[in-house]
Amino acid sequence: MAGDISRTNGQKGGRPKANHTLMAEKMRELLIQKVFDEFGPLIDAQIQKAKGTTIVSEKDGTIVFKDNLPDTQAFKTLLEQAVGKPKETIEQTTQIKTLIMDL
Repeated sequence: MAGDISRTNGQKGGRPKANHTLMAEKMRELLIQKVFDEFGPLIDAQIQKAKGTTIVSEKDGTIVFKDNLPDTQAFKTLLEQAVGKPKETIEQTTQIKTLIMDL
């Protein structure tokens, strides 16, 4: 009977996870750990990208300036993570027509 089989499988913990699902979970755990380990430098890099940079290098006796303009998307991401995403409002107007009929 299908009900008995379902009840038995539920007691065993349900349907086993597929290999690709188990692999994806392990990869996600590894990524989380790596991000956690490098969190400070990653945040510093994101802030630096949001602010923009000027790189000075010397090639063949010539000083070269390279500007990376401030990145507004990086700033927006940092702001949304720190403060929260702003609420979006939607204006909506409706018209309701009523029809009253005498019966």
